[in-house]
Amino acid sequence: MDFFEQHADKIVPVSESGCWIWIGAESSSGYGAVKYKGRMTGAHRAAFIEANDGTPKPDLVMHKCDIRCCVNPDHLCGGCHSENMADMVAKGRSATGENHSQSKLVSEEIIQIRQRYEQGETQSALAREFGVHKSTIWEIVNRKIWAHLDN
Repeated sequence: MDFFEQHADKIVPVSESGCWIWIGAESSSGYGAVKYKGRMTGAHRAAFIEANDGTPKPDLVMHKCDIRCCVNPDHLCGGCHSENMADMVAKGRSATGENHSQSKLVSEEIIQIRQRYEQGETQSALAREFGVHKSTIWEIVNRKIWAHLDN
């Protein structure tokens, strides 16, 4: 019995979107969870592998529909970490700048840091004042981070 037959009672097709929603067990991150070939894995990963005759086994299985609990093989594709990150950015799902959960600074402060650095203030002095590490100031003034702010 294949994955889809075995778990038919846990898959609900949604005609409007074409998604097949997994209503079985779920991981803490919102992805379907299932025991597949003796190991716990994402339901979407098991569905993708099953639909592709068990091979190839990609690093990651990504959702074209962006619905974490979707197991429709037509909505899934294999990829690597960098492809997944590029997809996330392209679809506007990445947190940047002050929207990032670990951000200690806001856009106005970044602009101020860059202007003051260009006027001759040291990275060490700016780091002390803004309560961040000197390497953070270096990354800001060299546009390694907060690159979306072009001032």
